[in-house]
Amino acid sequence: MVVKVYGPVTAVCPQRVIACLIEKDVEFEVIHVDLDSMEQKKPEFLTKQPFGQVPVIEDGDLRLFESRAIIRYIAAKYADRGPNLLGNTLEEKAMVDQWLEVEAHNYNDLVFSIVFELLILPRMGKVGDKAFVYTCEQKLAKVLDIYEERLSKSKYLAGDSFTLADLSHLPATRYLTNEAGMGHLVRDRKHVNAWYEDITKRAAWKKVVNLMN
Repeated sequence: MVVKVYGPVTAVCPQRVIACLIEKDVEFEVIHVDLDSMEQKKPEFLTKQPFGQVPVIEDGDLRLFESRAIIRYIAAKYADRGPNLLGNTLEEKAMVDQWLEVEAHNYNDLVFSIVFELLILPRMGKVGDKAFVYTCEQKLAKVLDIYEERLSKSKYLAGDSFTLADLSHLPATRYLTNEAGMGHLVRDRKHVNAWYEDITKRAAWKKVVNLMN
């Protein structure tokens, strides 16, 4: 059965889901949602996602939103396919969940704020707040110092294997290092840089990037 993914392939949260589906070799169909025209806020879409955000997936009779909940579901349902993205032991699974929470609450919000001010507002004909961007950059640097310490002790965030904890960082970090021009935040940290170079070489992520082009 084909999993339907509602959302543009250029957006961070749909990319997180698509990367997971490819890692797990699950057939999917992307149904474009035009964020520029605010299609996600229209009544028809709100019946699928009442908060007016992307992505939403439909897997048979199941409709699910929130990208991190979706990737947990995909990784569990299709556990017999592809790499184990959830961890093997109870302890490993707890570490995956821990770093997914860190990504959601300590990392992604800062990256989004930077991208919003530098990229999204100018596209809307508005001027971003450079002082706010600088503040977010300084906060993000401190977060990445913690990542550097963690990654000096293990190859990946949750241990020695690639998991959802790493996968979830890929879309936002790509925007941070490419379009937002803040690759120094990654490059200046030896272990963070090695980790990011490693995870961006995964075949699944390369396929996501190709879908964007």
